[in-house]
Amino acid sequence: MRQALVLLACAALPLGAQARTVERDTDLRDSPSGPVVATLTAGTTVTRQEARAGHTRVLIEGFVEGAALGGRKGRYQVHVTASAGAPLRASAEAAATAVATLRSGTGLAVIVRTGKWVKVRRGGWVTNAAFTAAATAATTAARAAATTAAKPGPATLAGGSATAKTPAAAAPTTHAAPLVAASAEPAPPLPEGTLVTTHAAELRTAPDGGASMGSAATNTMLTPLARERGWVRVRIEGWVKEGDVAPTDSNARTALSAADLRADPAGSRGKVVRWEVEVISYQLADPLRKDLLPDEPYLLARGPSRENALLYLAVPPSLMAQAKGLPPLATVIITARVRTGRSDPTGVPVLDVQQLSRK
Repeated sequence: MRQALVLLACAALPLGAQARTVERDTDLRDSPSGPVVATLTAGTTVTRQEARAGHTRVLIEGFVEGAALGGRKGRYQVHVTASAGAPLRASAEAAATAVATLRSGTGLAVIVRTGKWVKVRRGGWVTNAAFTAAATAATTAARAAATTAAKPGPATLAGGSATAKTPAAAAPTTHAAPLVAASAEPAPPLPEGTLVTTHAAELRTAPDGGASMGSAATNTMLTPLARERGWVRVRIEGWVKEGDVAPTDSNARTALSAADLRADPAGSRGKVVRWEVEVISYQLADPLRKDLLPDEPYLLARGPSRENALLYLAVPPSLMAQAKGLPPLATVIITARVRTGRSDPTGVPVLDVQQLSRK
């Protein structure tokens, strides 16, 4: 299955996420006119941000076998040593789709190590000509269909059967799924490429014989990630109560402190923690913070709990809007994976946020 590779912007002035597809194998460069560091695979769905002089700056993430990597190179923790380069795969499996091919010598930021696999991140530039003019007409039609729907229903996931009933004389209720209902206020703009279900659609774990996960009701908004054999891999967003979910990593810990991470930076790498922290500010990393990529978004925070320690909380694109909206000194609960217990040169722990909620 062709997996979607999400390319994330690290620009100070983002254009806003725009879904696009790489039409052909496309070079990723260190700068708009710089050396090639990777080649993106044709058909990969991307999210682009900053554009400059016919190019777009993005981040790529994926998995590389550790045997193809060497030590630090410049500001990056590892680099590709394999003379023929190395495939960047969508998951930690040899059979997983290669969403890009990394050139020999390319420096990479390490996110986490999983057995013989290393999840890595790298920034770069691609030409705007690599992107298809995603179906704007389809997006407009989807928005119109969703806006004029009289009774949009919520998504029903994990085999559930919840159905929101709207009386004929009543205004549409607010649903957990990201539906756009007719109202007195104009509907918010949808990301380009957004799909809408034309009827109740079953969600499966894989094309054809995949197990059923539930269904998405008519007029549910979906974000396409990949396409294969008449199937579309999609993302659906909605809200659930914090108490109804738990980290997928059962080893998530609350007992670990920031001091524990600093005392054993190598041993703590990859561990998952669930902490209550106080947010100081939302920032973009500068080159001095070597364990964060330049312009990588992060929260400067203090904690956990009453521990008066500074933390760098790297923010993924899915949580960026939520992180930006946090007021100073907001108390939040995070689930995060330790990138490093002692960053260079400040010694502040760096964690990759997986979940974030206001207390």
